[in-house]
Amino acid sequence: MNTPETPHDDNEISLLDLFTVLVRYRKLVISVTVFTLILAVIGYFAFPLFQYNRALNNREVQGRIFISIRPTAQQFFMDDSLGFILDRSDILVESLLQAGMDTFEYRRHTVSLTDATERARALHLIDRVFIRNMRLDGRPYRRNEEERIFRVITRSPFSVDVFFRNEEPEFVRYFLYALFAQTNAVATDFIRPYMENMVNSYERFMNDPHTTEAMRQILERDFEDYIFFRSILEGGTSVLAMIGEPVITEPEILLEVFRSRYILRGVILFFAESLWLFSLPLSLTQSAVSRAIKKQ
Repeated sequence: MNTPETPHDDNEISLLDLFTVLVRYRKLVISVTVFTLILAVIGYFAFPLFQYNRALNNREVQGRIFISIRPTAQQFFMDDSLGFILDRSDILVESLLQAGMDTFEYRRHTVSLTDATERARALHLIDRVFIRNMRLDGRPYRRNEEERIFRVITRSPFSVDVFFRNEEPEFVRYFLYALFAQTNAVATDFIRPYMENMVNSYERFMNDPHTTEAMRQILERDFEDYIFFRSILEGGTSVLAMIGEPVITEPEILLEVFRSRYILRGVILFFAESLWLFSLPLSLTQSAVSRAIKKQ
């Protein structure tokens, strides 16, 4: 008994057909491969260097200071009072001026920080860009929160971290020192009436020969507060404390990092191109088989 032969699938692609198509389009495959390889080699030496130089030109350093209200003065301030003070654009403008900035550039616009006629405009721009991190059209000025020009992070009810970014390290340092001085001046003026009243009352009772024993015990209890407030009024100490010096951090920019990224992208593109080159003759073979079937 003869076994019936299995019908041959005319749509099946044989390796011979695939090889034939590869040989036929070998010039195209080789040309694309060589051209891509040349571009990859040129790009390896040119594109990472371009990205590296651009990163150097756009590099910003970040400065950080830690500010706190001294314990003796904390009783006169609400929680996060430092945050409210540092949200004032006039303090930022004065700090920029003391650090040496006469004009503030926003995109193609320049506003003077020294001209009284442009004071309102300068305050508005600083409020939008520094404090709110917004453009004039309402979009975010910088989308990454950590890359904002100016940031205040509350660490406790009476302490904050302040961050500032700029291209010049020395300007960042001068600005942070000026900002601390401005903030301390505002905080001092806020409790100055109480300090003056407390110091005057203390000295009046201290010099009064008829002071009672109970009052002398109160004077003894408040002696450290008296010394502290008197020192502030005389300029010997400050309401606020800056812990340590400003910390300036410069980003590490390495050419090798850009080249490594380029190689990684090149490998991904290589596999993508390989898949394309493999699928091209396959599709051509399928097309040839389909045409042959139609002719039959």
